[in-house]
Amino acid sequence: MQSEASLLLVRMFADAVLALVLVELGRLSRAQDYALASRDVAITGDLGRLPQTVMAYAANGAVQAARGQFDQARSELEPVLELRRKIPGLGPWNTIVPTLLLARIRLEAGDQAGAAELAEEAREALAALPDGTEALQARLAEIDRRIGGGNHEGHTAEPLTERESAVLRLLGGALSLREISNELYVSANTVKTHTQAIYRKLGVSTRHEAVAQGKRLGL
Repeated sequence: MQSEASLLLVRMFADAVLALVLVELGRLSRAQDYALASRDVAITGDLGRLPQTVMAYAANGAVQAARGQFDQARSELEPVLELRRKIPGLGPWNTIVPTLLLARIRLEAGDQAGAAELAEEAREALAALPDGTEALQARLAEIDRRIGGGNHEGHTAEPLTERESAVLRLLGGALSLREISNELYVSANTVKTHTQAIYRKLGVSTRHEAVAQGKRLGL
């Protein structure tokens, strides 16, 4: 019985991830098929009490948000995220994606305070992850930029700290974030936190953009 539940969980997760990828590609009809299939597995497979099922609802919420159905998307995401927050000690992967998605939805609804709260929650979860989270960090930086009103006019809303400036200089090379942490004798999580702060302050969403903006500003 346990192995059957595990197989259903894998199927549900795979369908959800496929749906999220298809949303990014703009193939919404196909994305909806996979999103609904994922949620059907969660419901009919009696997986509703497992925290991993949040991904099925995130996939459906992503499809609805892409179609401008923001109220439906919020109704899909808010209950499962609230439930997940009540379960301590869970890994961050299944939380970050729906949290960032809900933050974007709240921005569309004009709820900047709610979006900022979710962005901070996602930031804390991201800090616990290993390397390879650049795409998620870029999404968070985009949300931060929208919350702050953007900043592409050649100056920063607030100056970089000495440590952030050091990280920015090293971002211009070929070192990974973990290698940068070794170079600066700090933890990889600390470097990630500094990198996210750099993106936010410079109003960018990628490493390349941060380096380019830093050069324009003489940082």
